[in-house]
Amino acid sequence: ENSVKLLTCVLLEHQILVFSSDPQKLMLVCESIVSLTAPFQWPHVYVPILPPTLENFLDAPVPYIMGLLRRTHDMNLYSRAAVCIVDIDSGELEFPEELPGFPYEQELIQELESVIIQFGGREGVSMLKS
Repeated sequence: ENSVKLLTCVLLEHQILVFSSDPQKLMLVCESIVSLTAPFQWPHVYVPILPPTLENFLDAPVPYIMGLLRRTHDMNLYSRAAVCIVDIDSGELEFPEELPGFPYEQELIQELESVIIQFGGREGVSMLKS
């Protein structure tokens, strides 16, 4: 369900901010988000690991996908109405307040679960739900 909401944020060109304390996970998740757009391409700002000295770029009024290497950053500092926040370490996601539903969302979720069961087993689905 969260994956579909994240895909909705990407397709609607929201600002997406990804946090992690592990640079490898941060890069992997950011690349995965961009890959989800296939066959489309993300034409906007994409910075998988934003250096701390450039955090003021988060105020840009354009769509972006940016990864922020977090040690002790306060997530509330980055909470804005139109920003989608993905915290890899805690598994938390915050979505924009007025995020519309994905068309046929439940059908898509059921189809994704059946594909995961077919290729990855029931363990994959239960892992995704937790």
